[in-house]
Order: sequence, then C-alpha cells, then structure tokens
Amino acid sequence: MAAHRQAANYGEWSIVSRGPRHVETIYRTEYVWLESAIAGAAVGTFDACNLVASVKTQLDDRFNGSTLITW
Repeated sequence: MAAHRQAANYGEWSIVSRGPRHVETIYRTEYVWLESAIAGAAVGTFDACNLVASVKTQLDDRFNGSTLITW
C-alpha cells in the first residue's frame, strides 16, 4: 500500500479486517490492474512468515475489485 501511495497518483487501496485471520484489500479506480502480481505478493509474504494463506481476487469491473486473504 505504501508503495502504491508513493508511486501512483490514481486509484485508492484500503485494507479491511473481515474477522480473525481474514482481511480484504479493496481497490478502486486502479487503472493498471495487477491482479496476478497482487495475489502473488500476498502468497509470497505469507510463505515468508511460514503461514499458508488462501488468496482470492474478485473483480467488480476492470478498474475495481478486491483480494480476500485468509490464513
């Protein structure tokens, strides 16, 4: 998130806790959609912490969507 804020002047990302061990990253007006990169970064981050995560990306349209992560 910090990298996006520093490198882009478009779009909005937010993280919402959906419960214990369940977060959702929400993307709005994301013109350069990096679905596979975002999901891959999440999996890699959890792997580095020796945690197995379930990562699911859902798109509302081509510029809006979210990534659901549970572990």
